Amino acid sequence: MIVQPSRLDEHLSRQSLAPFYFVWGEEPQQMGDVLVAIRGAARNASIEERLIFDLETGFDWNALPALTNSMSLFSERRMIEIRLGSKKPDKHGIEILRGLGVLEGDDVFLISSARDDAATKRTKWHQQLCEAGVTINVRPLNVKQTASWLEARAISRNKRLDREVAALIAARNEGNLLAAAQEVEKLCLLVDSETIAHDSLATAISDGARFDVFALVDAALEGAHGRSLRVLRSLREQGSDPTLLRWAFHREIATLLKVRLGLDQGLQASAAMAKAGVWKSRQALVRRAVNNHSLTSLGALLDYAHFVDRQSKGARAGDPWNTLEFLTLAVDGTIDEQTLARQHKFQH
Repeated sequence: MIVQPSRLDEHLSRQSLAPFYFVWGEEPQQMGDVLVAIRGAARNASIEERLIFDLETGFDWNALPALTNSMSLFSERRMIEIRLGSKKPDKHGIEILRGLGVLEGDDVFLISSARDDAATKRTKWHQQLCEAGVTINVRPLNVKQTASWLEARAISRNKRLDREVAALIAARNEGNLLAAAQEVEKLCLLVDSETIAHDSLATAISDGARFDVFALVDAALEGAHGRSLRVLRSLREQGSDPTLLRWAFHREIATLLKVRLGLDQGLQASAAMAKAGVWKSRQALVRRAVNNHSLTSLGALLDYAHFVDRQSKGARAGDPWNTLEFLTLAVDGTIDEQTLARQHKFQH
């Protein structure tokens, strides 16, 4: 039986503990969560004895058959945990692992492997472990999947994580679920309200910088020319990731573009902003910013945001921070539309 990591809690609550679990994959945070959940289910099933064999530190494979044939001195059922880590079992170990899935008895086996390469998945021992019982494959998540994962994590702690907040945390911690999970844990502790929204995020999350990304974007939207540049340079000095700033600018510019499109189609400002999903608390800020731009200039700004991303990844030459500085000045109105158009034509 294959169980997705996101459905494991439901599986464990609806069914009795299976005799055999095989957890494999290269995502350590999910791996840890899955193993903790299964161990917790074992404790709930009154399995008090847990025996651990760790291949990374070395153990005698011959001890396993002897152990499975012996009776526990402490409890009727045992959890026997075999941690393969990133190592492959040798020939003798493979033979023993193949036999574990067909053993009869009350013991519960929990086998984990950090390998997820194609060669390993083609081996008979890996395929037989997948067929022996409950199989759970933990894989790296993309930004969208990470955001959903964070929302579910907050719900398990009796909090509701706003979708935009989840997306931001996912973007700033892309590829690092542990860091993302720690951000959510901190928010759950710091925010008193049931819902963790944008307004509470700005004050609750700190990455050690004097200014954060919200202060930068808001200063640019306000047209606070000097302040927006000071915030940007402070973020650079603090070692902030330019891709995070790019993400924040891209999101705001895309919102401005939707509002501008609505206005150009004849909608009232309030209706255009409601259609674009602008919160009431930010409508005055957005209205002020959108009045300084046309569809053409906002399209050019989106291109610059994409250009920052390509520079950050080494796909285009140049310093992304220099482009971010130009983008900031263009958003806050220091650079007029004509200059922006000329520079955009030259750049692209």
